[in-house]
Amino acid sequence: MFSRLAIGHRLIVLIAVTSLTLLIIGSTAFFALSYASDSSHSLHDKVNQTNNLSQLISGLQKNFVDTLNNLNTGTVTWVEAEQKVTDAQAQFNREWSSLKQSASDIGMINKEVQHVNLAFDEFLKLGSNHSRASLELFILNDLNALVDPFLNSVSQYSNQLTTEAEQSFRQSEQTLNTTLYIGIFLLITSLVASIVIGFLIRQSITRPISVIANTVSQVKQENTSARTALSGSDELSQLGIALDQLLDEKVATLLRAEQENEALNESIIELLEGTSQLSERDLTVKLTVNEDITGPVADALNLVTKETAEALAKIRQISGLVEESSTLVNQQTSKVTQVAAQERSLLEQTIKKLERVSQNMNQIDRWCQSSHQIAQRASSSTDKAYTAVCNIVS
Repeated sequence: MFSRLAIGHRLIVLIAVTSLTLLIIGSTAFFALSYASDSSHSLHDKVNQTNNLSQLISGLQKNFVDTLNNLNTGTVTWVEAEQKVTDAQAQFNREWSSLKQSASDIGMINKEVQHVNLAFDEFLKLGSNHSRASLELFILNDLNALVDPFLNSVSQYSNQLTTEAEQSFRQSEQTLNTTLYIGIFLLITSLVASIVIGFLIRQSITRPISVIANTVSQVKQENTSARTALSGSDELSQLGIALDQLLDEKVATLLRAEQENEALNESIIELLEGTSQLSERDLTVKLTVNEDITGPVADALNLVTKETAEALAKIRQISGLVEESSTLVNQQTSKVTQVAAQERSLLEQTIKKLERVSQNMNQIDRWCQSSHQIAQRASSSTDKAYTAVCNIVS
């Protein structure tokens, strides 16, 4: 199947299968991570809402209900209680507004929130007369009626959030496990498919390479009939076909070379025979000029033979002239020898005269040194005389 495709196309198929597998696995992992991220955000939001509701209930219980009970028991004053309740109402409204923005389905508790604000307002009205009896009546009759519905609704909503969070967590866990199993299955399937395709592609590449290598090995062992016999359109098959054509051309070339070698051997034998006659100083030999590579050699040897014969004739002529010239040279040499003897005698006489002149010059040098000493002494005497005259004049 793969032998019909080029090697580059085979590799592209392998890369495409691997890339598609990685894309599917990556998409599955991305889906799983996205789903896990959404589930995590949803679960985090529900946990935050539950925590905020708990803080809201705790703040309402601590800052309002407990403050009223402490005021009723006398542990705090009216002024302190009014201040705490005012701060508790402002904090309660802020936290409730924040919860309404984060949870859209919490608006159904608005009616109970209004009752809580009504409880805050009723207590603040009691602060105008500071009546403890009215406070006790408010705590016994109105406080629980106004606050408990809100606390019950918030508790139910918190439980609902907790249940939804648990369901979301279980569903997320189940989805992630399913995605994990699918990813493992896809990974194993892709690995098996990649290994199978890679093995088939390897076989489609190594088989023709082995055939070509075996053919080359047989050719090295001088098996001229060895051929690859490959057929196909891929690069290796084309290489095998080209190798077969090259071997066919090589066999034909070898046959032509053998024929040319035989003709060349005959020409070389004729050339050696002619050269043997030339070595015996037979300059009348005429070598046959063939059309092969020995033709220029035979032509050159014929030319050398001709030129050598002509040169020998000229050499004989020149040798006679050289003999005559040598006689004249001997005569001139005798005359030059006599002149040289006369010149040597004159040279010896000149050297003797130069030696006498040198002796005289040495004598003159000694005289000059004596004269110089005398002149120095005279100059010294003159300086002294000049000094004495100067002294006398002074």
